Amino acid sequence: MSTNTMSAAPRHMAKGGIAAKPDYMRYYGLDILKICAIVLIAMHHFQQDFWVTYSHINFYGGRFYFGYAVELFFVISGFVTVASESNKDQGAVVRPFLHRLKRLWPPAAVSVLVATALWPVYHHFSGLWWSNHPLSLKSFFLSLSTISQGAVVSGYSYNNPLWYVGVLIICYAAFYLLRRLSKVLHIPSWVLFAALSLIGFWGVQAQIDVPFLAMSSSARGYAAFFLGVLLGMIVPRAASGRRHRVVAIVAGIVAFAACVGLYRSDTLLQHEWLVEMCLVWPELVLLVTLGDAVQRLGDNLVVAFLGRINYEFYVWHSVVSIVIATVCAALGVAIPTSRLDMLLYLLLCGVVATVMYYAVERPLAKVFR
Repeated sequence: MSTNTMSAAPRHMAKGGIAAKPDYMRYYGLDILKICAIVLIAMHHFQQDFWVTYSHINFYGGRFYFGYAVELFFVISGFVTVASESNKDQGAVVRPFLHRLKRLWPPAAVSVLVATALWPVYHHFSGLWWSNHPLSLKSFFLSLSTISQGAVVSGYSYNNPLWYVGVLIICYAAFYLLRRLSKVLHIPSWVLFAALSLIGFWGVQAQIDVPFLAMSSSARGYAAFFLGVLLGMIVPRAASGRRHRVVAIVAGIVAFAACVGLYRSDTLLQHEWLVEMCLVWPELVLLVTLGDAVQRLGDNLVVAFLGRINYEFYVWHSVVSIVIATVCAALGVAIPTSRLDMLLYLLLCGVVATVMYYAVERPLAKVFR
């Protein structure tokens, strides 16, 4: 879910975003996929933060663990990284990495400052610490760095969903370093990318928990991000011939069959992460990037706008939950948690994301540029 990152498409020119003159094309279907993923994650955290369950369908505590939708963001980020870097210096490391960092870190850091300011306010009115985590200097600096999990030191973040941003930053660093290493050693870059993805898969399945290879964070990131990188290298070739429609249809069928299998089979559900990583997320990416109908569906101003604010939506959705809880505690009323309230919460997150995109992210981008 790299902020404002545009991806390649064989038939449509890129629009919107911070970059004024993109030098590559765009897959509009990925915006649709990102919008669906952020909605699932936000509803997942809404139920998790407010400890609410519903009859029939639940996005937290239900049959599926919708938190794995973060892996889809990693896959998309890896995919679009390949597209955006295809015409640039393949040996560069520092400059492209700093370019990614200056887009990801400033909005996240602002959200941490706001969340940290809310922490004692919520405690004052409720008598509790949000998520049972009191203020501490360690947590503050880990939160501000965004790399609160998956690196050398791990801990709680005052905006906990930002663990994804921190691991994504690590993945970007690994991408540029491996690309440089492949050039120095004259090894195909895809070999190194595939190796790190497999290491990530192994880390998750073997439940490894060491610095820069933690099963709950960095290992998940490596597996998904570099799987997306490999897809980003494969898809342009598949799209060059007539077979791309067949590949898109087959990918859609496989993804649908895998979801049905997870729903109906308890045995398969025990391996949910692996099934989604191998049979759902990559197939969905193939479907939306190779399917002409999905491309046309995503080529409109509404989808483009929602795609632009997607990163801010992710960065702020948990902070919005803290604001809601703080206001309710101050007024002495129960937190509204009905399904309608959850939809209103999504709308509020969208409004906040829009404001932050235009009032914070774009001005900060100009400053850092």
